[in-house]
Amino acid sequence: MITKLDLAPHVPWDRAAARAAIRRVRPDAKIFELSARTGDGMDAWIDYLTELVESP
Repeated sequence: MITKLDLAPHVPWDRAAARAAIRRVRPDAKIFELSARTGDGMDAWIDYLTELVESP
């Protein structure tokens, strides 16, 4: 989970490099980019959690 995306335009942060670093450690990881402030990405995160709970 990558959070605080609303801050990304204001700090020196490289989205592609962050995702690549995650992939190096865990190639099959689901990556969620979220902003609680704007709500971006929250639907996908909630859907994923719901799937986990509802899976047998």
